[in-house]
Amino acid sequence: MSAEETPAPVSVPVPADATPVRRRATFSEGALRLSRRHAENSLGIRTQNSTRRRLADESLRLIDDLTNRPMDSLYADSLLDQRHRSAFSIWATRVVVFLICVVVGVSGSVVVQRLHADPRKQQRDWYVSRIEEASDQSDQLTKELNDLRGQITALSDQVGANAADDQLTRDEMVIGGVAVEGPGVQITITNPLSASSDDGSQVRTVTDGDLQWYVSQLWGAGAEAIAVNGNRLGVQSSIRKAGQTILVDLTKIESPYVIQAIGDGAKLKAAVTATGAGGNNEQLENAGIHPQVSTQKTITLEAAESKNLSYARSVE
Repeated sequence: MSAEETPAPVSVPVPADATPVRRRATFSEGALRLSRRHAENSLGIRTQNSTRRRLADESLRLIDDLTNRPMDSLYADSLLDQRHRSAFSIWATRVVVFLICVVVGVSGSVVVQRLHADPRKQQRDWYVSRIEEASDQSDQLTKELNDLRGQITALSDQVGANAADDQLTRDEMVIGGVAVEGPGVQITITNPLSASSDDGSQVRTVTDGDLQWYVSQLWGAGAEAIAVNGNRLGVQSSIRKAGQTILVDLTKIESPYVIQAIGDGAKLKAAVTATGAGGNNEQLENAGIHPQVSTQKTITLEAAESKNLSYARSVE
């Protein structure tokens, strides 16, 4: 028998021609030299006794191994490999095994997740996202609509207010409620230096009627605003005489009398200088009173004095 043979257990007597031979692992150095577990006789033929003994050995092998050889045979054979392994190869093997485990675990998790995933969930999520997007768009459009409505209301109020303000301003300009400026004419009338002649006859002077005539001519020629000696004429204004004094409303005025009117300067001038216009110009010229009429590029007239209304009421 060779040195590789293993002695039979004491509890089972084995004949010399049937002594079992232990097989080496594939990584053992003597594995290629061993092909059978039991030794053969010189003729190469197993006898009946040896066959029965082999069967008996096989039936008691587990008990025999547990009793006499508790170490696994493959593990024992692996101890025969005494080659030295570097720390790098050991850690490289561990890292590779760890990475393989991670990949297998992740792949398994993905597969399990896909198997348990609801195939209709993606479609539901798509519909939900579309509904949320449409809802957000609707809210945005509603907000823009409300903003536009607010702008329309504000612009309508502003247009209405502007229109009302413009109309009110025009009305106040007509009645003399606000100061105005513009082109027009200026008429200056001065009394003679002496109010009496040498023979005791009375010399003609400018009267309230003369001023009224000029104002009437200017209104008729399209004057938009008139003032006498800086007193703006309104709807309740009057030019009258109290004794020897001429009053505009309650304000006393004296010579020289300056009448200013805003409007078409050429037309207004023609209205007060035309011959045959009631004879008033000729009378003043004959009396030595020479009215001075000139056009002005810009005339500024202050607002007329406001009056209190006791009986008049606005009509709704």
